Amino acid sequence: MISISSDTEIAVIRESVSETDCGALEPRISRTATLDGGAVITSSGCSHADRILMIHADNVPPESEAVLRHITAQAAIVTLANSEGVFTGAISRFSCKYGKVEFTFLIKDKLTPD
Repeated sequence: MISISSDTEIAVIRESVSETDCGALEPRISRTATLDGGAVITSSGCSHADRILMIHADNVPPESEAVLRHITAQAAIVTLANSEGVFTGAISRFSCKYGKVEFTFLIKDKLTPD
């Protein structure tokens, strides 16, 4: 189950969330070659803000499709809750057709502890 909400609306997707990619949590690492043939590796840790969620859902009711479309068009920052936690972010791409919804969610911050 996934819920997406703005300040004024909420949509819940309960049916068959398929092929959803929750985005890898990758550390912010850089590697710089040194003149002596070695390398310096710098790690700045991990951030949920580097993740992109790809949501694919089937059998979404028309009412939920309409609310999701309105949230996408009107809200700059939304809240998404799924099995991994509660996140704030933005929907960057959205499509729905015949009960199938697909959207990309760019995470800004995770509101629940890891």
